[in-house]
Amino acid sequence: MSTASDWNIIDFHTHIRPPWLTQPLAITTKLSAKDEAKRREWFRKLVDVDLLLRESAEAGVELRLLSTTIEGVFGTQGPTNITLIRKINDFLAETQQRHPGRLAALATIDAFSGEEGAREVERAINELGHVGIVIDSSRDERFLADPSVRPTLEAAAALKVPVLVHPVGAPNSDALTQG
Repeated sequence: MSTASDWNIIDFHTHIRPPWLTQPLAITTKLSAKDEAKRREWFRKLVDVDLLLRESAEAGVELRLLSTTIEGVFGTQGPTNITLIRKINDFLAETQQRHPGRLAALATIDAFSGEEGAREVERAINELGHVGIVIDSSRDERFLADPSVRPTLEAAAALKVPVLVHPVGAPNSDALTQG
């Protein structure tokens, strides 16, 4: 039997943002100067791949799976932009290719976009080399049982890739805990 010290450490969910998405996430409350400084430092860490690699080495993390969520870019409601999603997936693939064996990428997919989401799954996996996908658990007050999600899930299943369902702060998320 192996001991915990024999295990390789893998972080299967590391948020990252392309550096050209320069603005920190919008917030609706006014922050103190101290909290705003913390938020800006947190954001800097989201876009600094070299810092991520240094921190990984220091902590003994051998592999990180990178993801940029739809919620993190577009919020939980409203339209998304497939051109921007494709650009994010290109960035994630390039980052993965620059650091093989240390970083791997989960494709950013708007699962609620129907066939468009399924096509991006196929492109990200087959053309870009992503190892799986990340989808939001809710969008526009809809959940994963919504028929629009089925094409994305079918594409991922056909390609036999993992799907990370990322929880979101949806306005109607209480519906998930009601008995």
